[in-house]
Amino acid sequence: MYCMMKWRTWIQFSVSMIKRLFYLLIFSIQFGFAQYKVSYYQGGKVKSEGSYSHKDSLKQGPWRYYYPNGKLNLDATYFNNKNYGEWRYYNTAGGLEKVENWVEGVQQGDFAEYYSNGKMSKSGKYKNGVYEGPFTSYYDNGKVKNKGNYKNGFPDGRWETYNAAGFLIEEGNYVNGQQEGYFRFYNDKGIIQFEGNFSNGQKTGEWLQYDENGKQKKKKLSY
Repeated sequence: MYCMMKWRTWIQFSVSMIKRLFYLLIFSIQFGFAQYKVSYYQGGKVKSEGSYSHKDSLKQGPWRYYYPNGKLNLDATYFNNKNYGEWRYYNTAGGLEKVENWVEGVQQGDFAEYYSNGKMSKSGKYKNGVYEGPFTSYYDNGKVKNKGNYKNGFPDGRWETYNAAGFLIEEGNYVNGQQEGYFRFYNDKGIIQFEGNFSNGQKTGEWLQYDENGKQKKKKLSY
């Protein structure tokens, strides 16, 4: 088992090195021989390392940034000094903290963020630097916290919110970041408490209310 783990680690390291050398070769061909630079903390540990194009001194290809304790902080790639490709962030203990994708200095495509225990905290997509499409956030126990859709950086469409125990506590529709249409709110046990309409983010009309057991109260709320 130990040998297999060492073998897998060696393969992962080799693939990573091949990828980095490939980027370096491409950038060297396009911009002339790359100039490799390493910066250090005062104590002598590596702070950052990567390549500049010889012609115009712009960051090119893979770069790595480190914490003062020597752990990897950021594994990044640049093209003409702009963020490019997959960027991976790590916490001071070495655990993966965030993964994001860049094109010409703008966030595009899938991203994910993680808690220190390794569980995912949120996932979704970027388009031209803002949230776009399906989005989900999680509690540190792995249960869903929020899920819905973004359009042009704003919540749009149906959204649901859950508590850490997994019970639905809110559901409704958003338009351009504002609550719109019918909403339902539940207590921590998932029992309905209120329901009614929103218009432009404000409660409107008559709202029904319920007791802790989910029985409708006679009195309605008016907005």
